[in-house]
Amino acid sequence: MSTLSTTRDAGSTPADHAADHNTLHTAFNNQALFLPVRAGAISAPAVMTAEYATFPNAGTGVINYGRIVLPDDWASLHVDILWMQLAASAGNMHWSLNVTQRTKATGSTVSNPSTSGTVVSPNSTTVWNRDRIVTSHAIDPVNNEVQFTFTRAGGDASDTITTDTALYGLLLTKAA
Repeated sequence: MSTLSTTRDAGSTPADHAADHNTLHTAFNNQALFLPVRAGAISAPAVMTAEYATFPNAGTGVINYGRIVLPDDWASLHVDILWMQLAASAGNMHWSLNVTQRTKATGSTVSNPSTSGTVVSPNSTTVWNRDRIVTSHAIDPVNNEVQFTFTRAGGDASDTITTDTALYGLLLTKAA
């Protein structure tokens, strides 16, 4: 079982930290699944840098994760983001997450809810933040595949961090 360190040494880069955790894309005892950004398709102005995606301060960056088949006993899930800011800045990061469920047999859309909000910046460039952005989202993994689209809307009025941010990935956990 892998462990995740949520801090990194002062002076190290996100790439240094990411290199320590190359195997986080594996399932942990059927209770959690980590989706690194490299597993998704990144749309400009977000850019892939080493093991993380950089989202510009003023732009809207998007990462699309393809269809994912979750374990059959997951009736609902939580979604956490692992992110950090690339320079010191107080404020909030505005995000949105779209969760699309498609029928396995036909590929037709079953549901397509979207949620959005903000996470508070710790004003530190030495910490990978883990913030829960979705709680107990109902799914039907027996009949459906799940697709995720994550967006940072840096130009949104509620996004008050004045620096670029880095996304390391999404952590999906089975809701009890």
